[in-house]
Amino acid sequence: MKTGIISILGAILLVLTPSLPASAQGSPAGTITITMTGVETRVEIELSPTEWALGEVTENTEYKTDPEATWCTITNEGNVNVDLGINGENGKWLLSPASYRWLLSADETNNKHSEGYYDEYALWYHMAYDEEATYTPIISESAPMKKGVENVTLDVDSQKQFGLKLLTPESYQSFYLGHPASERQMETHITISVVSAP
Repeated sequence: MKTGIISILGAILLVLTPSLPASAQGSPAGTITITMTGVETRVEIELSPTEWALGEVTENTEYKTDPEATWCTITNEGNVNVDLGINGENGKWLLSPASYRWLLSADETNNKHSEGYYDEYALWYHMAYDEEATYTPIISESAPMKKGVENVTLDVDSQKQFGLKLLTPESYQSFYLGHPASERQMETHITISVVSAP
């Protein structure tokens, strides 16, 4: 998993020149100068753990992290509240990433992909303490992390936890000579992104 880090440094100099009404004695207009130094805005999270090593998996099977919903902890290490986003990517064969992939499902299915020789797999996440115990699909486009129907916001110095679920392809393709699909070591990444909360 990757951690999104955004830093914004701003300094503001504001000069305010009010228009004061002239008095009967003809007093001069006044000028007020306000000088400020911006505060650094740090948008930063920490994830623990950052790897889910499943070992050997079988086709058309669901796997869940253990513990199911509190497996990964996200900690807000910045100084502003943040909104969390999440996206996944295609799984790649470590020996030859360009020749064999598992395509990340956009519809939560693991059917053979329309591109023919690629297999399709699905990913979900589950936020801890979600009363509905819902799993939300992870797709390739970044989307706000949700707890039920609410977007997840992480306050300064606070934590949220979540777990993952993976559905392996319905069947492994065995087109590559010398390396049966059942022996291929696959890897994928999930990105947790952050933006400063409004």
